[in-house]
Amino acid sequence: MHTPFNLVLFDLDGTLVETAPEICDAVNDTLRRFDLPGATLAQVAAWIGHGTRELLIQALAQASDTDVSTVRASGTLPLIAAEFDRHYAARCGTRSQPYPHVRDTLAQLRELGCRLAVVTNKEKRYTDTVLHTHQLA
Repeated sequence: MHTPFNLVLFDLDGTLVETAPEICDAVNDTLRRFDLPGATLAQVAAWIGHGTRELLIQALAQASDTDVSTVRASGTLPLIAAEFDRHYAARCGTRSQPYPHVRDTLAQLRELGCRLAVVTNKEKRYTDTVLHTHQLA
């Protein structure tokens, strides 16, 4: 079978792999570290898509009952972001799962001669971890 395309680009989080549970774990690890209330999986899932910094800003605003502009201007944001990075590095790949049929779909596209690529705003170190953990690299 011939396809009208030879390259297919995929988003990672929420498209190929369900990563929200482990991101939620890292967010809550971070919030607990600063004695702030945790976020629900639904909240974290809604915040995914604009990068980890923005996700963290949303989580901190929610947990501290303040607005995002206050969090963005906070002098402690870099410290909290570094803490999140440590927690996500430890959690990355632990509770994520490829969505059903992802492997089969990717294999079929490869058989058709398509090149495959991931386009994501997730940092490379985390992207590599998720892809390797689930043998999707």
